[in-house]
Amino acid sequence: MANKFQTKLHNFRYNSFVIKNSFTIEWFKYDLNADLEENISGFDEEELKLFQDYTVKNTTNFIGGKNYFITNEDDLPVEDIYDLVPNERLKIPNYLIIKPKPAIESTGQINSIMQIILTSENGSDNHNYYLPFGVIGRIIEVHN
Repeated sequence: MANKFQTKLHNFRYNSFVIKNSFTIEWFKYDLNADLEENISGFDEEELKLFQDYTVKNTTNFIGGKNYFITNEDDLPVEDIYDLVPNERLKIPNYLIIKPKPAIESTGQINSIMQIILTSENGSDNHNYYLPFGVIGRIIEVHN
């Protein structure tokens, strides 16, 4: 069985936008070595424990309750090449990717899926993500 994990996230940036709002995010595993169509899956038990431990220790970026749920194939986000095209109608991305060495775009444009850098409370880069896999999060709710 595969799992998804839900947390609140804040203090991060994409492009030059520093975000301090809190978001409820539903997280999935993002395989750093797979092809574009095959890189998103649920967490297995070991990966779930690693990510849970990481979020519990990182209270600067992950706050509040942390819940996990069993997921099925129909619930997984699907990423395609069009998600990487800027969309001027978006105020925030729909999906956020955290990986050990993020490649942040500096165009100032917003895509449906964007890599982020975790920041400190004052907005300076504090990206200490060290897990052997990335994560992709679907934004469920925005809190002010």
